Amino acid sequence: MQIRWGKPPRTRQLAGSGWELSREATLRLQWMTHYLQHGHNAAFTCRHFGISKQTFYRWWRRYDPHNLATLEGHSHRPRVEIRHVPAIGRYFVELFVVGPVGALDVAIQFRGPRREHEQR
Repeated sequence: MQIRWGKPPRTRQLAGSGWELSREATLRLQWMTHYLQHGHNAAFTCRHFGISKQTFYRWWRRYDPHNLATLEGHSHRPRVEIRHVPAIGRYFVELFVVGPVGALDVAIQFRGPRREHEQR
């Protein structure tokens, strides 16, 4: 797909919905149009805009000409909160030898949750 007159596809629909591209997304759209207009030459496009090929190809993979929202940046925050260690895992057990060295007598001391200053 090529944009010949400088307007992105479905501009009228975007304008009617009150949704506009951000400055960054507009710049990324310029990358894509330049790439398409100059024979799919990624190296030339990257030199022209001063970006790396890795950056260009990352946005090229995301680009959908029918949905320009794909050119918008998104949060890198995980969608699902990381679950904490179960309650049993928060407690720790210290093993130590009781008696002369080499003896098999082992005592177990159970302690409550570790505090921040005790963690190793």
